[in-house]
Amino acid sequence: MSLRTRIALIVAGSVAAAILTISGVTLFAARSQARRTLDGVLEDRAAQLEALDRIPNRGVGERPFGRFVPDDVLVQRIDRRGDIIDANVDPIPVSPADIEVANRQRARHWADVVVDGSKLRVLTVADRNRQAVMLARPLTEIDENLARLRTVMAVVAILGVAGAGGFGFLVAGRAIRPVRRLTSAASAVAATHDFDHPIEVERDDELGDVFAHDIRAQGVSFKSAQAKDGPLTARCLVLVTPDAQRTMNTYLGACIHLARSDVD
Repeated sequence: MSLRTRIALIVAGSVAAAILTISGVTLFAARSQARRTLDGVLEDRAAQLEALDRIPNRGVGERPFGRFVPDDVLVQRIDRRGDIIDANVDPIPVSPADIEVANRQRARHWADVVVDGSKLRVLTVADRNRQAVMLARPLTEIDENLARLRTVMAVVAILGVAGAGGFGFLVAGRAIRPVRRLTSAASAVAATHDFDHPIEVERDDELGDVFAHDIRAQGVSFKSAQAKDGPLTARCLVLVTPDAQRTMNTYLGACIHLARSDVD
């Protein structure tokens, strides 16, 4: 496998890892927010029903939550033994925890249950008649929205990884161009034994222009061509302490391509 291909794969792998992490966090946050919203609706409806003596009968036009409030939850009332007293829906399974709520052994109970293949989010609260009210809403809408979000993220991930791989391949080609040039020159020297094979050792950047100008200003015949790409012009940063201790940080840059032909 070529160096260029390996670099492209590394870039694509890094992008894939980042996308997967972001997607996982996004899905978790979206699911949590959707469930919090649903739980908030159940709690609001529970607060309205706790003060009622019975569940209003929708069949005769009664609305449990008010004239302009949607009847958007499933409701049933159970006694202290867990028997269903009244309901506006087919029976919701009653658990021991729900019976404990009816007997005031706990304040409320949350649960996810499956009824005839449908997933429900259920909240059980005690009412003022020493009974319990169970309210439920389907989780189908949340699951469907999350499924669509997963599909969209999968498409984005595939496109992102493919784009990153292509971009990495192009960038890698430019990055290793000096290596290829050096390899070509080394091959030419090995084949011809001509150690004067030229390789540019100075970049056409601002520092390279300053270097070329100043050395020629001193009367030095400087004919080396400026490289158009590859490493930048070499430089050295010297850190000096108050007691005259020096630390030199040298970047060789384009000097790594110095050849005999560059020296008079």
